[in-house]
Amino acid sequence: MGVALVPHRKHIYDRSVSANCAFCNVPGTVEHVLMHCTKHASARSLLVVSLLDLGIQLCLNVILGNQPSELNARLGKTRKRVHTDVLRLTGVFILSVDKILHL
Repeated sequence: MGVALVPHRKHIYDRSVSANCAFCNVPGTVEHVLMHCTKHASARSLLVVSLLDLGIQLCLNVILGNQPSELNARLGKTRKRVHTDVLRLTGVFILSVDKILHL
């Protein structure tokens, strides 16, 4: 929904807070924090491996909870089970990011 309190968003509310990522010194957008920030590289690597085991590629839309396009060709119960697993895995990742950034 575009309201996570990543550095870029915090800067909108408080100009004394830098809009840049404290770890990478680039704009701290949602995409940067979830997909590129070096601080979360280890947790993101675990997510990538876990998703690949399910046949899913990591992308921002998947992290944000959208159904992966790879599931379109799967049958109903399999699609639902895999999507549930994807949501669980991405939820664990988001919680690990939140623990560091306090989103």
